[in-house]
Amino acid sequence: MCEKLKHNSSSDYDNLDTSIVYVEKFNEYGLKICDGGSSNILIEFCPWCGEKLPNSKREKWFDEIEKQLTTATTTDLGIWLNGKMVLDLG
Repeated sequence: MCEKLKHNSSSDYDNLDTSIVYVEKFNEYGLKICDGGSSNILIEFCPWCGEKLPNSKREKWFDEIEKQLTTATTTDLGIWLNGKMVLDLG
């Protein structure tokens, strides 16, 4: 991994010293959009050395969430997954 990319990126979106955000759960790097939110523009290559960045895990992450939710049970009190309440609706 390029040292300049490591030095100029942060997983802390509020870190004003870096213009590139790293989203660990998706394994993605992006250019921060400084509009008060947490949006970013996905980059697939290092801006300094041109090296291809690791593949995103975003699709796999959401597929797993969707798979888990299909086995969830919904009641008036909440959503249950494997016997544990994951969302309280009460």
